[in-house]
Amino acid sequence: MLVALLLCILFVGCSASSGMPLMATKVMPKKMIAYSKKSTESEESRSARLADLKAGFAMDKDFGECVDGMSAGMFNCSNMDILGYIDALDMGTIYPGNSLAVEGRYISDTWGWTDPKTGREYILAGMWDGTSIVDVTDPRFPMPVGFIYTPVPDDLGFDNIWRDIKIVNNVAFIGCEVTDHGMQVFDMLRLRDLVPVEAGEEVPFLEVDAYMTENGNSHNLVGFPEAEVVFMVGEGARPNTTAQCVFPDSMLAYDVSGKYRTDPQVLTCITGFTYVHDAHCIKYSGPDSYYTGDYICALFAETEIYVVKFEDDFTEHTILSNFTYPGASYVHQGWFSEDHSYLYADDEGDEIDRTNGGEMADFSHCYIFDMAKLNNIDSPPLVQLFVTPSAHPSIDHNLYVKDNYIYQAAYTSGARVRKINHESGFIEEVAYLDMELTCECVQTFAEDDPCLCDSFLGTWNYFPYFDSGLTVAGDANSGLYTLKPKLGSGKKGGKKGGKKGKGGGKKGY
Repeated sequence: MLVALLLCILFVGCSASSGMPLMATKVMPKKMIAYSKKSTESEESRSARLADLKAGFAMDKDFGECVDGMSAGMFNCSNMDILGYIDALDMGTIYPGNSLAVEGRYISDTWGWTDPKTGREYILAGMWDGTSIVDVTDPRFPMPVGFIYTPVPDDLGFDNIWRDIKIVNNVAFIGCEVTDHGMQVFDMLRLRDLVPVEAGEEVPFLEVDAYMTENGNSHNLVGFPEAEVVFMVGEGARPNTTAQCVFPDSMLAYDVSGKYRTDPQVLTCITGFTYVHDAHCIKYSGPDSYYTGDYICALFAETEIYVVKFEDDFTEHTILSNFTYPGASYVHQGWFSEDHSYLYADDEGDEIDRTNGGEMADFSHCYIFDMAKLNNIDSPPLVQLFVTPSAHPSIDHNLYVKDNYIYQAAYTSGARVRKINHESGFIEEVAYLDMELTCECVQTFAEDDPCLCDSFLGTWNYFPYFDSGLTVAGDANSGLYTLKPKLGSGKKGGKKGGKKGKGGGKKGY
């Protein structure tokens, strides 16, 4: 499993922003392995290919249409069109591609925001040296607006690839694995005063509204809009502070309501778990009526999942359930169905360890749990072990649920869409786009491993929550893609069904 794999030692210096000394060496947290983040494609070949891609979209609005299983003349697809594309090197990063320990083009987490007044749509994308903000209102021509630079420019080591973003109350919160990074706070309403940058122009650096230093680093930020709370998970105590939360077995909760929206206040340090990698939090309205209206979080913690009930002020919590499943390797992330009847989870390590799926053990999976009862669950029914019917093996990453569909990022097999059967919770794949062209196998990291490419390139995150129906995926070898899945409307996922889906929204992409 991932815990047993190679650790990465990084050498760091001193934070220019804080003047505080950092450790002389830094060990990469056990939850991830050391891999190169390098493509086997030459920079010359890739640059030429991406230049052709940009030219194609500029000349022909139908260039990215999925026809006969192919989009833009180079990507395998099904029922998903590319509407537009922007090269990561045009998004504000100051580093050229393939120049560092990782790809300069590497895009990690993405999150979207719609201006409630103007209706303009934006994507925030985590990059090597900071966070890019891209206007995707015209999906054919995504345009950068600004770039939020890392607060620790002296520490551009390997951990910069893990940058995470969430938006609550029209404010973006940005965390990163880097020691001393803290949490950046940026008021998205400020974008009304900014103009998208034309191709070839310099992307402006944007100052943050606040910089939270209670804890030094985090793997993920968890947004909980209904409670107006943001959690730091997988965090580490900032050196020489009195931080309550100490890496890694804790969650740090911030109040971001009202007057605190751009000046977050620490609510509490939440402990009592093993390492929490990610979480999904909801105001519960599912089939277990005893908990209706309660704040419930599913915590994904390496080889197990917690279901936790929080009091309204988050000062107290109760672990309702703590369970695992056969072959659990690295329980990474997941999402409740919209009626809260099911929990969909991904395991980032089972394809590496080949623990489930038989002859297709190295193809990405989705684990589906029946959550009809929340408390005292030793082993909730595993409704389905879904194996992605992609053309080649790959590792699954983040997934989200919207209306009747799951939107999954699956690294080297790209952006995938699965339809939920609202009666059984089962899923079936209905659309995909595979933007990664250099790796079609999953590494085991054994000495005789025949897979020599990087299985962690490709799509890290696939964002589906724009009301317009636009979806956006990042690719580590190229940039951001604006996508249009060709989906029918349907009932919301889960046992209760619900209203029909939005079916494309106001713009009808």
